[in-house]
Amino acid sequence: MQGRIELFKLFKKIEGKTAEEWFELGYKEKDPKKQVEYYSKCLKLDPKNADAWNNIGIALDDLGRYEEALRCYDRALEIDPRDATVWNNKGVTLGKLGRYEEAIRCFDKALKINPRFAGAWNNKGNALHKLGRYEEALRCFDKALEIHPEYANAWFNKGIALAELGRYQNWRYEEAIRCFEKAIEIDPEYEEAKNGKKLAEEKIREQKRKEEMERKTAEEYIEELVEREDIEGLIRALKDRNAFVRAEAAEALGEIGDSRAVEPLIEALKDSDKHVRWSAALALGEIGDERAVEPLIKALDDVDVSVQISAAFALHEIGNERAIEALKHKNVVEGLIRALKDSNENVRWTAAPVLVEIVDEIGDERAVEPLIEVLKDSDEPVRAGAAYALEKIVSNAINEAQSLLEQAKELGISTERDEKKLNNAKLKLDEKDFSNAVKLANECRNSLERKINEYKQRRAKQSIDLAYSKIKEAEKLGINVSGAKDLHKKAILEFDNREYERAIEYAEKCKKAAEKKISEYNLVKEQIRISKEIVEDVKRI
Repeated sequence: MQGRIELFKLFKKIEGKTAEEWFELGYKEKDPKKQVEYYSKCLKLDPKNADAWNNIGIALDDLGRYEEALRCYDRALEIDPRDATVWNNKGVTLGKLGRYEEAIRCFDKALKINPRFAGAWNNKGNALHKLGRYEEALRCFDKALEIHPEYANAWFNKGIALAELGRYQNWRYEEAIRCFEKAIEIDPEYEEAKNGKKLAEEKIREQKRKEEMERKTAEEYIEELVEREDIEGLIRALKDRNAFVRAEAAEALGEIGDSRAVEPLIEALKDSDKHVRWSAALALGEIGDERAVEPLIKALDDVDVSVQISAAFALHEIGNERAIEALKHKNVVEGLIRALKDSNENVRWTAAPVLVEIVDEIGDERAVEPLIEVLKDSDEPVRAGAAYALEKIVSNAINEAQSLLEQAKELGISTERDEKKLNNAKLKLDEKDFSNAVKLANECRNSLERKINEYKQRRAKQSIDLAYSKIKEAEKLGINVSGAKDLHKKAILEFDNREYERAIEYAEKCKKAAEKKISEYNLVKEQIRISKEIVEDVKRI
């Protein structure tokens, strides 16, 4: 019976055409009014055609008949609730009605069904943008671009969201321009993106003019306080309403170096303006007071990369043990490496010398490849800083390998191949081939570390075995060697933990303890023998 019904539907016609033929006409038609007509006839013949309900919804949306479009999408979803495209289309129409929260729920439904639906991520970003939730919108556009990097509309929408944020965070305009440029690169006829770029460029020019005037006024005001040596006035200026005044005051206090400014500058690390936080961190580094160490360590996690960099530099300047430990263990080098790749040349310019200083102190070979890229930077001081840092890193790696080579030779380990590799590393450094130089130095170091480790492992095992044989020798004589046994257990534990030198140390102590007990036993035994001989001699007399 079911087969007969399906066969009837297949051959049922309106105006001589089947449902499939009306659908095909609607699909090929460009005029939304005719699309509505053709899809309506298709649906009269086949009311369960989810694709036709979706497509008539799109046509009605194009005609501005949004409520009717929503009803069509709902019919499509009744038939197939797992169609991500329909959920997305419904969300788009809800957005046109200003019902953004409902739209977001639809996009979320689409993305739950298909997490790699770039269009739904883009449309969700637009809805969040309309609600003023710009940072969330940016994350959605980024997801869309992660899936589809050549998605011109997502680049454009990201640019628009960044331009909105530019009203509060000036540097966002530059990011917006890069997004518009990417959209234009993908689609050279994208007029909206061209207009967006022009507007963002004008905003930057306007902002620079305004900043220049404010900066000039701030500089004059701070210069006057400096000339009067008014430290209290400069400290009060850290609370000024104008961010330029606050930043200039922080810079001046750092140059003066008065310890009274330390606590106010620590407070300035929490300022809402990144330039003020940046200046405050550098000022604390210049003053060098250890009270600033913990607040500066917190500043390493600042949301702004330039503040992170200035905090790292300040900690290096203070240079006490806690500060240097923080630089080693707070992923500072990773942050600086990322900063070297930043599109903002000011960030790169700041990061390069800081990385140089920190590498000089703690070293980190992960920076080699990023620093090699920085050698191509357009800014000469950045290139010079990168070259200096590279020489330091590679020299440190070579020196470390050299030290291991000498240690291995003293232990009588074969080092001919390692020595050749190390000499090649030195030649590569002379040729400024930093990448191969550090690679060869590391290979040499790893090889020598392995050989030295294996040597120590063998020695430790031999020492432990020898100590054990002494314990057994003592036990055969009936000697209590519990102390030596404890030392033997410690030696084994250190061996298992790969602390071979400590294992040797405990094994030697164990051996000596057992030998001492055996020696004492033999001494007593000898004394008894002598006593017996004396007794026998007396008896004979």
